[in-house]
Amino acid sequence: MAPALIYGNTVVIKPATETAVTCAKIMACFADAHLPKGVVNMVTGSGAVVGQGMIEHPNIQGITFTGSNATGKAIGQKAFDRGIKYQLEMGGKNPVIVANDADLDLAVEAAITGAFRSTGQKCTATSRVIVQEDIYDAFKEKLVQKTQEITIGDSLKKDVWMGPIASKQQLDQCLSYIETGKKKVPPSFFFGETINRW
Repeated sequence: MAPALIYGNTVVIKPATETAVTCAKIMACFADAHLPKGVVNMVTGSGAVVGQGMIEHPNIQGITFTGSNATGKAIGQKAFDRGIKYQLEMGGKNPVIVANDADLDLAVEAAITGAFRSTGQKCTATSRVIVQEDIYDAFKEKLVQKTQEITIGDSLKKDVWMGPIASKQQLDQCLSYIETGKKKVPPSFFFGETINRW
Protein backbone atom coordinates (compact mmCIF):
# COMPACT_ATOMS: atom_id res chain seq x y z
CA MET A 1 0.00 0.00 0.00
CA ALA A 2 2.81 2.44 0.84
CA PRO A 3 4.18 2.66 -2.74
CA ALA A 4 0.70 3.37 -4.12
CA LEU A 5 0.18 6.18 -1.60
CA ILE A 6 3.66 7.65 -2.11
CA TYR A 7 2.97 7.92 -5.84
CA GLY A 8 -0.25 9.84 -5.18
CA ASN A 9 -2.82 7.10 -5.62
CA THR A 10 -5.81 6.30 -3.49
CA VAL A 11 -6.23 2.76 -2.19
CA VAL A 12 -9.27 0.51 -1.77
CA ILE A 13 -8.73 -2.44 0.58
CA LYS A 14 -10.94 -5.53 0.56
CA PRO A 15 -9.80 -7.72 3.44
CA ALA A 16 -10.49 -11.41 3.76
CA THR A 17 -13.75 -12.00 5.61
CA GLU A 18 -11.85 -13.41 8.60
CA THR A 19 -9.69 -10.28 8.92
CA ALA A 20 -12.29 -7.52 8.46
CA VAL A 21 -12.20 -6.41 12.11
CA THR A 22 -8.40 -6.19 12.09
CA CYS A 23 -8.51 -4.18 8.88
CA ALA A 24 -11.12 -1.83 10.39
CA LYS A 25 -8.77 -1.21 13.33
CA ILE A 26 -5.96 -0.37 10.89
CA MET A 27 -8.32 2.02 9.11
CA ALA A 28 -8.98 3.70 12.48
CA CYS A 29 -5.21 4.21 12.82
CA PHE A 30 -5.17 6.00 9.45
CA ALA A 31 -8.00 8.24 10.67
CA ASP A 32 -6.12 8.93 13.93
CA ALA A 33 -3.07 9.87 11.85
CA HIS A 34 -5.27 12.43 10.00
CA LEU A 35 -4.88 10.80 6.61
CA PRO A 36 -7.34 12.69 4.38
CA LYS A 37 -10.69 10.99 3.88
CA GLY A 38 -10.90 8.94 0.72
CA VAL A 39 -7.17 8.26 0.44
CA VAL A 40 -7.42 4.78 1.98
CA ASN A 41 -10.81 3.11 1.75
CA MET A 42 -12.11 -0.23 3.00
CA VAL A 43 -14.87 -2.36 1.53
CA THR A 44 -16.06 -5.70 2.86
CA GLY A 45 -17.90 -8.61 1.36
CA SER A 46 -17.28 -11.80 -0.54
CA GLY A 47 -14.52 -11.95 -3.09
CA ALA A 48 -16.96 -13.34 -5.65
CA VAL A 49 -19.10 -10.19 -5.44
CA VAL A 50 -17.06 -7.28 -4.06
CA GLY A 51 -13.68 -8.49 -5.29
CA GLN A 52 -15.05 -9.15 -8.76
CA GLY A 53 -16.60 -5.69 -8.84
CA MET A 54 -13.29 -4.13 -7.90
CA ILE A 55 -11.38 -6.02 -10.59
CA GLU A 56 -13.84 -4.89 -13.25
CA HIS A 57 -14.26 -1.27 -12.06
CA PRO A 58 -12.91 1.18 -14.67
CA ASN A 59 -11.41 3.51 -12.03
CA ILE A 60 -9.20 0.79 -10.58
CA GLN A 61 -5.91 0.85 -12.46
CA GLY A 62 -3.82 -1.49 -10.32
CA ILE A 63 -4.43 -4.57 -8.18
CA THR A 64 -2.40 -6.20 -5.44
CA PHE A 65 -3.68 -9.59 -4.32
CA THR A 66 -2.58 -12.04 -1.66
CA GLY A 67 -4.38 -15.37 -1.53
CA SER A 68 -4.95 -18.67 -3.26
CA ASN A 69 -3.44 -19.74 -6.57
CA ALA A 70 -6.83 -20.25 -8.22
CA THR A 71 -8.15 -16.81 -7.27
CA GLY A 72 -4.84 -15.15 -8.11
CA LYS A 73 -4.77 -16.68 -11.59
CA ALA A 74 -8.33 -15.48 -12.25
CA ILE A 75 -7.47 -11.97 -11.04
CA GLY A 76 -4.27 -11.93 -13.11
CA GLN A 77 -6.17 -12.91 -16.25
CA LYS A 78 -8.83 -10.21 -15.70
CA ALA A 79 -6.17 -7.57 -14.99
CA PHE A 80 -4.22 -8.66 -18.08
CA ASP A 81 -7.37 -8.48 -20.21
CA ARG A 82 -8.02 -4.94 -18.93
CA GLY A 83 -4.39 -3.92 -19.42
CA ILE A 84 -3.92 -2.75 -15.82
CA LYS A 85 -0.99 -3.33 -13.50
CA TYR A 86 -1.20 -6.18 -11.03
CA GLN A 87 0.92 -8.06 -8.55
CA LEU A 88 0.01 -11.41 -7.04
CA GLU A 89 1.32 -13.12 -3.94
CA MET A 90 -0.08 -16.62 -3.97
CA GLY A 91 0.56 -19.94 -2.27
CA GLY A 92 4.15 -20.87 -1.61
CA LYS A 93 5.96 -23.40 0.52
CA ASN A 94 8.55 -21.07 2.11
CA PRO A 95 10.98 -23.78 3.22
CA VAL A 96 13.50 -23.53 6.03
CA ILE A 97 16.70 -25.32 5.00
CA VAL A 98 18.92 -26.54 7.82
CA ALA A 99 22.49 -27.46 6.81
CA ASN A 100 24.97 -29.47 8.85
CA ASP A 101 26.79 -26.35 10.06
CA ALA A 102 23.62 -24.58 11.24
CA ASP A 103 23.10 -23.23 14.74
CA LEU A 104 20.33 -25.68 15.67
CA ASP A 105 18.76 -23.44 18.32
CA LEU A 106 18.50 -20.61 15.81
CA ALA A 107 17.22 -22.96 13.09
CA VAL A 108 14.54 -24.37 15.41
CA GLU A 109 13.47 -20.85 16.40
CA ALA A 110 13.24 -19.84 12.72
CA ALA A 111 11.23 -22.94 11.82
CA ILE A 112 8.79 -22.53 14.71
CA THR A 113 8.33 -18.80 14.20
CA GLY A 114 7.90 -19.23 10.45
CA ALA A 115 5.43 -22.09 10.79
CA PHE A 116 3.39 -21.20 13.85
CA ARG A 117 3.40 -17.41 14.33
CA SER A 118 -0.03 -16.11 13.34
CA THR A 119 -1.07 -19.75 13.80
CA GLY A 120 0.45 -20.40 10.39
CA GLN A 121 -2.32 -18.34 8.78
CA LYS A 122 -0.23 -16.20 6.47
CA CYS A 123 0.99 -16.63 2.94
CA THR A 124 4.61 -16.59 4.07
CA ALA A 125 4.22 -19.33 6.69
CA THR A 126 6.86 -22.05 6.64
CA SER A 127 5.32 -25.31 5.48
CA ARG A 128 8.49 -27.28 4.75
CA VAL A 129 11.64 -27.85 6.78
CA ILE A 130 14.49 -29.51 4.91
CA VAL A 131 17.19 -30.85 7.23
CA GLN A 132 20.47 -32.54 6.30
CA GLU A 133 20.49 -36.16 7.40
CA ASP A 134 23.48 -35.90 9.77
CA ILE A 135 21.68 -33.42 12.04
CA TYR A 136 18.10 -34.59 11.53
CA ASP A 137 17.70 -36.37 14.88
CA ALA A 138 19.23 -33.53 16.91
CA PHE A 139 17.13 -30.95 15.06
CA LYS A 140 13.95 -33.00 15.47
CA GLU A 141 14.51 -33.42 19.20
CA LYS A 142 14.97 -29.67 19.72
CA LEU A 143 12.03 -28.86 17.44
CA VAL A 144 9.63 -31.18 19.27
CA GLN A 145 10.78 -29.87 22.66
CA LYS A 146 10.32 -26.21 21.66
CA THR A 147 6.97 -26.92 20.00
CA GLN A 148 5.67 -28.45 23.22
CA GLU A 149 6.54 -25.20 25.04
CA ILE A 150 4.20 -23.11 22.88
CA THR A 151 1.34 -21.59 24.88
CA ILE A 152 -1.97 -21.69 23.05
CA GLY A 153 -5.09 -19.67 23.82
CA ASP A 154 -6.56 -16.18 23.50
CA SER A 155 -4.02 -14.37 21.34
CA LEU A 156 -4.86 -11.04 22.99
CA LYS A 157 -3.36 -12.27 26.27
CA LYS A 158 0.33 -11.50 26.84
CA ASP A 159 1.28 -14.98 28.03
CA VAL A 160 -0.16 -16.68 24.92
CA TRP A 161 2.20 -17.39 22.03
CA MET A 162 -0.29 -18.81 19.50
CA GLY A 163 -3.96 -18.03 19.08
CA PRO A 164 -6.82 -19.89 17.43
CA ILE A 165 -7.35 -20.71 13.79
CA ALA A 166 -9.65 -18.16 12.16
CA SER A 167 -12.28 -20.46 10.66
CA LYS A 168 -13.57 -24.04 10.49
CA GLN A 169 -12.45 -24.21 6.85
CA GLN A 170 -8.89 -23.23 7.83
CA LEU A 171 -8.92 -25.75 10.69
CA ASP A 172 -10.03 -28.55 8.38
CA GLN A 173 -7.24 -27.66 5.95
CA CYS A 174 -4.62 -27.74 8.74
CA LEU A 175 -5.93 -31.08 10.01
CA SER A 176 -5.70 -32.50 6.49
CA TYR A 177 -2.03 -31.46 6.38
CA ILE A 178 -1.43 -33.32 9.64
CA GLU A 179 -3.09 -36.45 8.25
CA THR A 180 -0.88 -36.20 5.15
CA GLY A 181 2.16 -35.78 7.40
CA LYS A 182 1.26 -38.85 9.43
CA LYS A 183 1.37 -40.91 6.24
CA LYS A 184 4.75 -39.54 5.14
CA VAL A 185 6.70 -39.01 8.37
CA PRO A 186 8.12 -41.79 10.57
CA PRO A 187 5.69 -42.72 13.37
CA SER A 188 8.19 -41.58 16.01
CA PHE A 189 7.51 -37.96 15.10
CA PHE A 190 5.33 -35.94 17.47
CA PHE A 191 1.82 -34.94 16.44
CA GLY A 192 -0.61 -32.86 18.48
CA GLU A 193 -4.35 -32.92 18.69
CA THR A 194 -7.22 -30.49 18.26
CA ILE A 195 -7.86 -28.36 21.35
CA ASN A 196 -11.52 -27.81 22.15
CA ARG A 197 -11.86 -24.89 24.57
CA TRP A 198 -15.62 -24.35 24.36
